[in-house]
Amino acid sequence: MSLPRGGGAPRALLLAFMVLLVLTGCTRVVDGSPSAPAAAAGWGSSQGAGVTVGGAGDVAAGITVFLDFQCPFCQRFEAQYGDDITKYVTTGRLQVTYRPVSFLDRISASGDYSSRAAASLFLIKKSGATDAVILGFIGEMFRRQPVEGVGNLTNLQISEIAAGAGVTGEVLHDISSLQVSDGDRQRAEGNEQQLIAHGLGGVPGVVDSSGELIDPSDPDWLTRLVGAR
Repeated sequence: MSLPRGGGAPRALLLAFMVLLVLTGCTRVVDGSPSAPAAAAGWGSSQGAGVTVGGAGDVAAGITVFLDFQCPFCQRFEAQYGDDITKYVTTGRLQVTYRPVSFLDRISASGDYSSRAAASLFLIKKSGATDAVILGFIGEMFRRQPVEGVGNLTNLQISEIAAGAGVTGEVLHDISSLQVSDGDRQRAEGNEQQLIAHGLGGVPGVVDSSGELIDPSDPDWLTRLVGAR
């Protein structure tokens, strides 16, 4: 993450933010106190939305992953666990619901990269893409993650990444001409509220199907979770 030129106070604030990232992952300061997760309620736009891949029911273990496409710690999570997640999803042993947030828009060069990336993911899911295509898109988006504050992926570049992952049809045009809507913002804000409700202060955040928090810094969490099924 690069520092802005000039201005002692902004520079100090950004330094403090960088230290917070190193210590805790990609975090945000939130108002209020965590509340119990809304487990059984339907997911309206005010409660966020997820993109689910993998088997359901008793066949698969289940997790929810909160992520921000601009977060370098989410990039690290994908690099460490993405291949295994893909393997377990494709063999029917794991179901994953990705809930993207966008509070790191503010440190993207375009000011809306996290939102555009998240909106693109939902367009791909809506198009009927397979689990393998969705997981391929997520993986490549993190491999090509722009540097905070100075890098950027345009809509056309995101569309090209989607095409490389196997996305076809009109959705590629939709991504290349995407404008972040109020619905996109409400969905991300709802996911942030779910993040808070689970007692999480940042991303990546992982929760199992029972609502228990998973520590992604534990290298054995995934094999232990899937092996228990």
